[in-house]
Formats: sequence, structure tokens, C-alpha cells
Amino acid sequence: MIPLTALLNECLKRGIVPDQWKYSKVIILYMGKGNTADPNAYRGTALENTLFKIFTTLLCKRLRDILDEKLPDSQFGFRCGRSVAQAVQSPNRYKNGRSEPKGKASCNFRRLYQGTVETITGTMRHFPCMEAHG
Repeated sequence: MIPLTALLNECLKRGIVPDQWKYSKVIILYMGKGNTADPNAYRGTALENTLFKIFTTLLCKRLRDILDEKLPDSQFGFRCGRSVAQAVQSPNRYKNGRSEPKGKASCNFRRLYQGTVETITGTMRHFPCMEAHG
């Protein structure tokens, strides 16, 4: 019998996982409210292979630890213990090294989102089905 750590490390080293780990069983669960005859009262969930869940959880933790060191302190979204709401509520907090914001903060949202809108619009041009909506 192969120890679990040896198996997971071998999967990581080779960059592959056993085929049986890639399959899941999808089941339908009643959400506990609403008419049981209504399909909207149910949701699907996937029961995945336990070893695959352990492997992906450990892999995500390793990647998160590596990436967290490389991200700037100003990055709030998609990080553990931080949220975009925190960044909006106290924009001066990390800039000034203070635990409380100092004074008022203002933001030019038009300028903030201008680049985002231009990027989305530019990307949509590559998808003919989106031209009618753009």
C-alpha cells in the first residue's frame, strides 16, 4: 500500500491524476422549500472522489501560499482574509499604514471603470454572437 503523501506527491510530480479521480456522481437534492413537483425546488451537487478532493485542496493551499507572497498589498479581491469591500471602505488604511482611514476618500468611478469597459468591449469584438448586444 502506498502512503497518501507519496501518492499525492507523485501525482503532483507527474502532473496527472488517476482517471477514476476525474469522475463524480451528480445527485439532485431537494432544497427543503417549495413545491416538490417544481424543478426549481431542487439543486444538483457533485459527489467527487475523496482523494481528488484532498489533492485539489492541498494543491490550492500550496498555490495560494506561493501567490499570496507575490501579490501587492493593494490587491484585495480573490484573497483569503481580504475583500474588495474592505478596499472600498477604507482606501487609505494600507496606504498610510494606519488601522483606521484618515479623512475622506473620493473616487472617480468613470475613470476607474473606463479601462475595464474598453477591455470588455474589445474582447466582445472577437465573438460575433456578442456584436448584436454591444
